[in-house]
Amino acid sequence: MVALTIKTDFKDVDRRLRGLQADIRDKALVRAVNRTVEQARTDMSREIRQEFNLSAAKVREKLHIRRAGLVGGQLRIEAALLSTARNGRRSLNVINFQARETKAGLTAKIKRQGGRKVVSKRGFIGNQGRTAFERVGAKRLPIRPLQTIDVPQMFNTRRINAVVLRKIRDKFPVIVEREIRFYTARFGR
Repeated sequence: MVALTIKTDFKDVDRRLRGLQADIRDKALVRAVNRTVEQARTDMSREIRQEFNLSAAKVREKLHIRRAGLVGGQLRIEAALLSTARNGRRSLNVINFQARETKAGLTAKIKRQGGRKVVSKRGFIGNQGRTAFERVGAKRLPIRPLQTIDVPQMFNTRRINAVVLRKIRDKFPVIVEREIRFYTARFGR
């Protein structure tokens, strides 16, 4: 599991929140944190797909949010964007990267930039088109699935992380201000 953590001090946000009642402040902050994490998931998906040739559905399936809110009767103003590998696996099958059988072998396009690369000269697509395999020996069997990096490793790329963290830092004060206006207008009636 890979998580995105931001620990920073938003002085202007803190100053604005001090002037509010505790219940309004807590509700606005929880909602702002959750909205920010939701937008971070969208930004993370977009950045991963700009660099890697992977579908939005496959990336979305691997990105999860742990929301802020009431946990065990106590308010927890903390949210997390997580990327987990299913069943403890740390790799995706090459079929997810538009794998094709050619005369040269099994080709795939993993990075968005650049062309297709031969992944295996002895590779083939099986399992009704759902899995790319490679023959291990000179005989027909044994075979093994062809694997490559998974979304958690893509999530952990420095360039992608830096872009998403910058967007979070830019958006959070704006979202907090919007939520404060919403709750003060709602309870001000």
